[in-house]
Amino acid sequence: MIDTKEEFLCVLRAHLPKQVDADAVIEEFACHIDEACMARLADTGDESGEEALQYVLHQLGSPVAIAARYSGMSSFSFRRCYMFLICANSLFFLTGIGLLYGKEGSSGTGEYIIWQAATQYKEWVLLLYASFWMFAGLYLGRRHGFRIYKRIRAIMWKPLLLNYAFMLGVLFQIVPWQWFSGLLTVPFVFVCIVATLSFPRIAALGCRWGALHTKLE
Repeated sequence: MIDTKEEFLCVLRAHLPKQVDADAVIEEFACHIDEACMARLADTGDESGEEALQYVLHQLGSPVAIAARYSGMSSFSFRRCYMFLICANSLFFLTGIGLLYGKEGSSGTGEYIIWQAATQYKEWVLLLYASFWMFAGLYLGRRHGFRIYKRIRAIMWKPLLLNYAFMLGVLFQIVPWQWFSGLLTVPFVFVCIVATLSFPRIAALGCRWGALHTKLE
């Protein structure tokens, strides 16, 4: 029977697969145990720290079984993460270009109708795009665990280069605003800038959520 946090973490580290970033996993479990113990003490009010620790360790279960859950995780690759995000983000840009081209057609075309809907509900479109980065981080967190969590912001800058270039083009009017009639206004442009700069943090939140879910499920 495991009685201490140190013993739990030691056994967990010993049984983690080689492809897993053991330091990241151990650090996260150590923080989780500490936080869970504090929450348990706050909830009960009459338990000792030792009793709270025993409760948390019991809830976590066998460290050997937990380590076994990481065996199916794919090996971490910066290149794969970059390509996944770059390809997914490029699809959004290609879709936008297609709609931009199609809106010049007759009012009955599908592209024109979708463009008109996008201009009317542009805040929701931006929210949908932010959700994409949240779910992208969630997917990577579920797939790679805490190996990627601490690196997700560093990974994000390459896939977002297209966004930054487009943002600068709009700000300096290299990209004519007239192309986006009905969609871009000065307040909305600044909202988009803030959102774009927030995408790495949004992806990191999704990644943490996914990694935690992988760890505890």
